Order: sequence, then structure tokens, then C-alpha cells
Amino acid sequence: LDPVQLVGLLNEYLTAMTDILMEQGCYVDKYIGDAIVGIFNSPVELEKHAYKACVTTQLLHARLLELRAKWAGEGDKWPPFVSRMQVRIGLNTGPCCVGNMGSRQRLSYSLIGDTVNLASRLESLTKAYAVNILVGEDLAARLPDFALIELDLIRVVGRDTPERVFALMGPPDMSSDPAFIETGARMAAVLEAYRSRDWTGAEAALKKLKGAGTLPGLEGVTAVYATRVADFRQNPPSDDWDGISQALEK
Repeated sequence: LDPVQLVGLLNEYLTAMTDILMEQGCYVDKYIGDAIVGIFNSPVELEKHAYKACVTTQLLHARLLELRAKWAGEGDKWPPFVSRMQVRIGLNTGPCCVGNMGSRQRLSYSLIGDTVNLASRLESLTKAYAVNILVGEDLAARLPDFALIELDLIRVVGRDTPERVFALMGPPDMSSDPAFIETGARMAAVLEAYRSRDWTGAEAALKKLKGAGTLPGLEGVTAVYATRVADFRQNPPSDDWDGISQALEK
């Protein structure tokens, strides 16, 4: 896109997303290019903020589908890839330093801390796993009703403590869907075999994960584990390997 087209597209997209965030009680901290940093539960305390944040992600994706249909119907105004635009989200919760910060010349209300860094890393990891929404384990523990599937135990860049990461597949009503339950069980079987160094069992579990009766959306995860298992067959991990993955990029 040329600069004028790009600004027009970003303004339309960011306006639509910001409307939803503000309606749901999210404080829009800043825009970073095409990214949005949003804060729930500050500066105004928000009841059930973890639940609210996850509901908001569903609304954002639904609005994006509307925008994509609109752009596709605008003829030659946009190249075809615009109507396939994706949004990927990292969600995390925990203690942060929140308030006015910056320089003597200029302050801005923002937040900083390990919780924030991990949210950013989760957003980046959505690309590696090809999923739309990744959730940290502290937040996942607050969301027993949502459709969550554990994907990995990973050490992100700049952080020694490993984190269990979960794909947010859908709203609470999806958690009772037989296809979701089956998908979760098959993914759990992959993780169990993989962490036990049972490469044959992991390959069999991956075939089942790709088979009938499971939800779409984990094809990228399946590819990631298939590559890892193939690599470990050629180069077995050390005796002290603990099943923890290491992210190589921020």
C-alpha cells in the first residue's frame, strides 16, 4: 500500500478496535504501528477484568470479520490481501507498575513490568504457533469456563522462568462442545508423549490431532511439534532435558 492508503486502512481498523476496547472498559495505552496496547483494571478498577478481557478478544475478532467483508466488497480500492488481514493477541495478568512515567519533559500514563513483557512475548508467539490468541498461565487459571488448550511450556526471550501458554479457542459455551473437548484431549496426549521423549507416541498423537473430530486452528501447532519431534529423532535431547521449549525471538 502507498502511505496514504496505509494510513487510511490503519485509521479505520484502529478506530473500530478502539471503539470496542473502550466500550468494554479497557484503557487504550498506546498504538505501536498497527498494534494496540490495552490495560484492563487500571486506571479504573474493573470487576471481573480477566473475564472481560477475554470476552473483548472475541468481539475484536468478530468486528475484524465485518471489516474484512467490507473491504472485500469495495472493489479495487484494496488489494486482495487486505480482506484476509489477521489480528493476533497476547493476554496476560499480574502485578504491574502503572502510572505516569517518562521524562521530565513529557510523561505518559502506561505500565511496565514482567507481566507486561510476557504479554508482548505471547503476542509474538502467536505467529510461531499460528493461533490468534495466546494466554499466560496466571490468566488461564482465572478462566475455568473459557475454551483454553495448553500448547507448550516455553521460556521466552529475556525471562528465565518458563511459562505454560494456552490458546484461547473461544468463549465459555465452546468449552462443552464435543469437538473442543476432543481437541483438548488429543493436544494433551501430544504434550504427554513429547515431554516423555516418546517420539513414536508423539507422532501418533499428532496424526490424531490432525484427524477428523477436532477443531480447526491448531494446524500450526501440529507443524511445530512435528518438526521438533523429527529433529529430536536425529539429535536426541540431553539427559537433563525437561521438556521446556526456548523461544528464539522476542
